[in-house]
Amino acid sequence: QWRRGEASGRVEYEYNGDGGIGVGDTVTVTYAPPPSLFPAGSDIFYLGGWNGWDGETDPMAVPLAPCAGGRHRCTITVPNFARVVDFCFSDGLRFDTNGGAYFHMALDRVKVLGEDGAVR
Repeated sequence: QWRRGEASGRVEYEYNGDGGIGVGDTVTVTYAPPPSLFPAGSDIFYLGGWNGWDGETDPMAVPLAPCAGGRHRCTITVPNFARVVDFCFSDGLRFDTNGGAYFHMALDRVKVLGEDGAVR
């Protein structure tokens, strides 16, 4: 049985792009889980997709590495044609879905396919 987290943790981003987060950028996601959601020593994963991902399709799963202060960190690359990155965190049994709303990383720079077939 899957259980969703009631309280949401705190998320911070660091990225390598200029002018905000955009397609192709490498983003470091740092997650501070709610104190009671995951037992000590849990292996926590970033589970995500983009453009409206709702947890129903296979996610991109990235393990988080523990770091100082009870936080966890992973690095992702923003995929082509993403307009927003949607994600949650899980240890495989418990989930932090930000109260069911999922976490979202809005992108400042996106790529689109023009009418002529060129990527812009």
